Amino acid sequence: MAPELDALRKSINRLMIIFIIGSCCYVLLALAAICGGVYVMFHHHDNSSFHGVYFLAIAGWLMLWQMVVSLRFKTTVPEAYTPITAQQYPELFKLINEVTTTLSLQPVSKVYVCPDAMAAVFILPKFRNIVFKAERQLVIGMGLLSQMDDDELRAVLYHEFGHYAQQEMKNSLSVYTAGQFFRSFVAQVEKSEADAQIKNILNLFTLFAMSMFRRINAQYAKMVKYMEYAADDVARQHVGKATLQRALLHAAHIHFNYGVLQWGKHQLSFGFNMVPDDDYKALSLIGMYSCPPRLLLKAELLKRVERLGELAADTSAPLTMVKDAVHYTPAPLQPGMQYCSAYRFAQWLREGCALYTKRKLRDKSVRLHIHLPHKKRKWVRGESYYTLLLDNKKIGEGNFVKGFSIKKRIAPGKHVLTARAVCAIACVPFTFEVKENHAYRMELDFSFRFFKRHTLEVFVESFECVA
Repeated sequence: MAPELDALRKSINRLMIIFIIGSCCYVLLALAAICGGVYVMFHHHDNSSFHGVYFLAIAGWLMLWQMVVSLRFKTTVPEAYTPITAQQYPELFKLINEVTTTLSLQPVSKVYVCPDAMAAVFILPKFRNIVFKAERQLVIGMGLLSQMDDDELRAVLYHEFGHYAQQEMKNSLSVYTAGQFFRSFVAQVEKSEADAQIKNILNLFTLFAMSMFRRINAQYAKMVKYMEYAADDVARQHVGKATLQRALLHAAHIHFNYGVLQWGKHQLSFGFNMVPDDDYKALSLIGMYSCPPRLLLKAELLKRVERLGELAADTSAPLTMVKDAVHYTPAPLQPGMQYCSAYRFAQWLREGCALYTKRKLRDKSVRLHIHLPHKKRKWVRGESYYTLLLDNKKIGEGNFVKGFSIKKRIAPGKHVLTARAVCAIACVPFTFEVKENHAYRMELDFSFRFFKRHTLEVFVESFECVA
C-alpha cells in the first residue's frame, strides 16, 4: 500500500504545482495586458486603432481583482453545530484530551455537537493556511454521544484524530484551500456584470482550473481510501480490533436508525400533529428492534470492517460515562403541536420501521451498469471529462478517451440520464424505465458534430435488460 500511497501523494503535489504555476502565468498575462493598455493610453495620441488593447487591459484588471477577492474567501461553521465546553461535557473532554495527548497532537480549539449521527475533526481553511497551520475543531453528533459507550467513542475519536497524524493531511489542506479559492473565483465571475466577451476571457482561467481540479480530485479520491485505512490502523493500535469493529458497525446502525427516526417524526407530525419528547431516548428504543440489512450498509464501510479480519468478540464491560452525561433539550413546540413520549413513539414506529427498510431496499433493487468503451478515436480539443447525471443527480464522470464503467443500484420506475460539462456538449436526455429485481446495461457513445456549433453529442447507443 505504501508505494501506491506515495505515488498518489507525489501526483497530487505535482498537479498542485502545475496549478500554482499556471495561475501565476495568468496573473502575468493580466499584468501584461494592463501595462499594454497603460502604455498605449499615454504614448499614442490616436487611440482609435487600439480598442482591442484596451479591451484586454480591462479584462486583465478584472481578472486580478476577482483573484484578490477570491483569496479572501470565508468558510463558516454550519448553523446546526452548537459549541460545547468542558463544564457541560467533562467526560467527553477527558476522552478528547486523552486521544490528542496520546497522538502528540495539539488540543482542538473548539468542540461542537450536532443533531446527526456523525463525527469529524475539521478546519476552517483560509488562504494563509497553505503556509501556516490551521486550528482543528471537532464536531460529534448527538446520535453517537447518546448511543455509544466510552470505548466506542474512544475508537471514533482515535480514527478522526488519526487522520491528522498522517502526512497526507497536508495534501488535503492544500487541495481543499485551493479548491475553495477556485470555487470563490467562479462565483465572483458568475456574479460579475461585465461584458460577455470579457467573461469569456475570464473563463479561460476557469477552464484551466477546472481541468486541473478534475485531475487532482481523481487522484485525491483514490488517496482518501488509503487515508481511511491508515486512520483505522491508528485506532486499532490504541483500542484493539474488536472495539474498532464494534464501533464502526454500531455507528452504521445508529446512522440508519437516525434516518428511521427522522422519517417517523415526519409521519407523526404530518398525521397526528405530534413530536417525540426525547429524540435520542426514542433512538435508543428504536435500536432495540431495528437492524439494517447488509445491502443498506455502505460498501466501503464493510470493506473497512472486513479488512481488520474476522469479527472478534469483545468481552469487556462497557462504561457509559459520556452517554449518561448527555442532556437533551427538545426544540420548542410549534403552534398546534404536542409532545408524545419517546416510548410510545418507538412502539408506534415498530411497524413503520419495517416499511421504511422495505422501501430503502426497493430503492436499491435494480442494478444498472453504464458503460462507454475505450475509443480509438480521441477527442483532442478542450476538456476530456463530462459529468453524468441520473435524475439531475451526479453519479460519476465520463471520459472521452479512456471510457468508463459506472455501476449503480437504483429504484424501479422511470429515470432520465443526461450529461453536462463546461465545454460544448450536446446530450439528448435519455428516458428509460426499469423493473424491480432486474439488471440493465446501458452502452453510451459520442460523435463530433462539426456543423452543429462544434459540439460533441453524447447519446445512448443501446439499453437492455441482462438479468
